Amino acid sequence: MAKKFKLPKGFGFPKIISFLKKGKERDRCIEETPLEVVKPSLTNVNAELLHPKNVSCLVTGMIPLGEKAFAYILEHDDAFPFFRAGQYVNVHLHDGKAILSRPISIISSPLEALDGHMMIAIGRNEEGYFSAKAEKLIQVGKPLEISAPSGQFYYSSLRDENHVIAVAGGIGITPFLSMARAIKEGSEDFLLTIIYCAKSRKDAIFLDEIAGICTNNDKLNYLFLDESKGQLITKDIILQNAGNEPYSLFVCGPQGMYNYLDQVANELGLDQRHYRKEIFGSVRDINRLPQYPGCDKEKVSLIIHCLEETYRIEALTSEPILYALERIGIASPQRCRGGVCGYCRGKIIQGEVFVPSLGDGRRSQDKKKGYAHLCMTYPLSDCEILISAN
Repeated sequence: MAKKFKLPKGFGFPKIISFLKKGKERDRCIEETPLEVVKPSLTNVNAELLHPKNVSCLVTGMIPLGEKAFAYILEHDDAFPFFRAGQYVNVHLHDGKAILSRPISIISSPLEALDGHMMIAIGRNEEGYFSAKAEKLIQVGKPLEISAPSGQFYYSSLRDENHVIAVAGGIGITPFLSMARAIKEGSEDFLLTIIYCAKSRKDAIFLDEIAGICTNNDKLNYLFLDESKGQLITKDIILQNAGNEPYSLFVCGPQGMYNYLDQVANELGLDQRHYRKEIFGSVRDINRLPQYPGCDKEKVSLIIHCLEETYRIEALTSEPILYALERIGIASPQRCRGGVCGYCRGKIIQGEVFVPSLGDGRRSQDKKKGYAHLCMTYPLSDCEILISAN
């Protein structure tokens, strides 16, 4: 026998009529309300000025840095957004349909940005898609669009020890050059010891500048290790430069350096707070990564859902999915390209993918529910993916 439905106490027929009339009352209020543009609050206006999503600036100079890199001088009529030494900007380029964006290290100091000056450095990579395009598309005298500064690779007195041992490999010297300049100008205040590792003296593109900045400054020291002479970074070298005081270890360089220093940091007893790494993009050769399961296909098909549009594209299994989106002009949000920030987060609806542990910055719930950061996600099969629009 069906149970009789009872209305909650105090909720009788008059209440139902009153509730139904609310809709008409709401519609009347909407009709009678004048159309006025709501002005943004002063707080939001100031936040947008201090932290814009993108900045248009002028390229006023290009400086070749040997055979390994080149630097660009950027100018702005007003001030660039303030940044912390060690952060980066994303450089946005358009090449036909392709929309290219890469995080590029800032090598100038924070106070210079407030005067409308900024320098960035881009490494030359014979196999690199972006660096080759950048040399052609970034032109002196032409405007350039960059993002606001981003990244977590900077000194924080709340987190880091007062003495930072900074180990740089090759082009990985760039964030530490900005830190050294910031200490010299007084916008940062900590002890910085730079251990600069390069294949040869010729490859140490900023060695003379580092040496000059560190001269006659009690808070700055440096050591150059020339690999061609058998000088390699070791645990003993780190301990010798650390002294007896607590220290934080910052590392920026190639994958091989990270693999070795991960072991060293573990031997030194450094926890995650005291051992920090800057990730420079995706893994260069995914097939050489021990944990990579391998894929017998060179290309796979992707179905991409973005807003109301659906795209069917091809992707290389040797590259992250974000690369395939860029090449056909799908403007997916992105920043770090190291799997950390989460801007390029997408939902893997179907298919199998591989995410290297080094670049897996996902939250635990994202892993459970099938989300991935597409800048560090490699397809292993045909996939269907839901992404956000930029």
